[in-house]
Amino acid sequence: MATFIASELLVLEVNTGTTLSPVWAKLVCLTEKSFSGTTASVDISPDCDGGFTTPLPGKRSWSMSFSGVAATDPTASEGSYETTYDYWENATVTEFRIRSLDNTYYREGRAWVNDVSEPSSTGDYLQFSGSITGSGAVINTPST
Repeated sequence: MATFIASELLVLEVNTGTTLSPVWAKLVCLTEKSFSGTTASVDISPDCDGGFTTPLPGKRSWSMSFSGVAATDPTASEGSYETTYDYWENATVTEFRIRSLDNTYYREGRAWVNDVSEPSSTGDYLQFSGSITGSGAVINTPST
C-alpha cells in the first residue's frame, strides 16, 4: 500500500546562521509551501532535420513559494512574516529548504526572497506570501 507525505508535515526553513554553521528557523503559520523546478528549452535547427526544430534541454532554474497567516509571537527559533520581509528588504542570499519532518522529502539551496505580499481584508487576518528564487543547484538529500 502506498504511503503519502501529508502537507502538514512539510516545513519551509531559512538558514539564519552561515553556510558553514547553519541555524535553521522554521517559517511559521504557513498554509502553503511549494518547490518548482524549470528547464528552459533550446531549439536547434540543423540543416539535416529537413527544416524541423529539435528542442533540447537548456538551463535550469528553481523557486519556492509560500503563503500563510501573519503570527506576531514566533519563538526565537521560528521565522515569521517579518523574517521574510527582512530577507526581501536586505536582498539576503542564504539557504532555504522545504522538507518533511522525517527528511523523506527534501529540497535545499541558496536563494533569495524576490517578492513578498501582505494582503488583508476587513474581517480577515493579515496574510503574507512570497517567492524565493534559487541561486545555483538544488540539494535533494540532507547532509549528514
